[in-house]
Order: sequence, then C-alpha cells, then structure tokens
Amino acid sequence: LVGHAQMVAAVMLMQRIATSHHVAFVVCNHTSGKRSADSAEDSSPALGQTWPFLNCVSLSLRRLDDTRWSVTVRKSNKSRVGASALFSVTERGIEDAPSAPATDAC
Repeated sequence: LVGHAQMVAAVMLMQRIATSHHVAFVVCNHTSGKRSADSAEDSSPALGQTWPFLNCVSLSLRRLDDTRWSVTVRKSNKSRVGASALFSVTERGIEDAPSAPATDAC
C-alpha cells in the first residue's frame, strides 16, 4: 500500500501544479516483461496496476515510420476515445504529419 499511496500523492501534486501553472505532465508507462519459450511476451505496465485509474487522459503512441507517429486517445473525460491524429518529429520539432509518407518525385 505504500507504493500505491506514494503514486496517489504524486498524481495529486501533479494535478495541483498543472491547474495552478497551466501545464501538462507526460508520464510514460512502458510495459516490462520477458519473452517466454513460445515467443509470446508476458508484459505488465511498469507503473503497476494502479496507474490506469489515476490519470485523467491516456494516449497511445505508435511509430509509423522514421518521422511519423500516430497518437490515439485511450481514456479522456473531454475528448472522444478512439480519436487519433498523425504528427511528425523533425529537426524543427513536432509538426502535423501528412497522411501518407512522402515519396520522391521522378
């Protein structure tokens, strides 16, 4: 219960800071696990089973190619769950991404 209480306290602090300073926190909950003999991966969230119940918004990021990514809303009280968008990460920062990868014109 100590770990759970610490996580709840951290979330409450982040919510107070976010509200008073108009900022957002991004917390990555990577999965950790090991491969079994049949190549199936047994994974669990690194922040444990408590985290999914504490956050207000949950986004899923998926890399499409070298620069393009997709983000999908998994949980939200303000946005439609399942809504998604494409973006690119370039030298200039984060930008809207074209819906298809760029091809060289011949």
